[in-house]
Amino acid sequence: MIRKKLNVKAAESVNYSDRDMKGINIAGVANVSDGNMKGISLAGWLNYAEEVKDWLISYGTLGNVVDEKRKNSFGLQIGLYNRVGEQYCPIVNVWGIKNIPRLIKKSFRSNKKSLESKLKGGAQ
Repeated sequence: MIRKKLNVKAAESVNYSDRDMKGINIAGVANVSDGNMKGISLAGWLNYAEEVKDWLISYGTLGNVVDEKRKNSFGLQIGLYNRVGEQYCPIVNVWGIKNIPRLIKKSFRSNKKSLESKLKGGAQ
């Protein structure tokens, strides 16, 4: 059985990171990342990320702001104010739908490599 470590961060007020944020981030007020954000981000008021790495699903009642998105990323933002780079869309903002199959394939590929390395290590 393959087990990956799932990063879950929860805070009553603010989750802040000056590095990358991965996994599930839940905050009463805001999730703020000065690096890449990847995963699910839920906040009472605001989600902010410098850049999206692979994929991001974010809910912020007031808004979600991402300064940059990578060419091959996918994102779903739900909130009153949603912005990715220069793209603004109220309520729901979706980008990179065409990248979903590639991201799923990439996930299976990395799981396969990890399984193969574990099998080789256990056989020796």
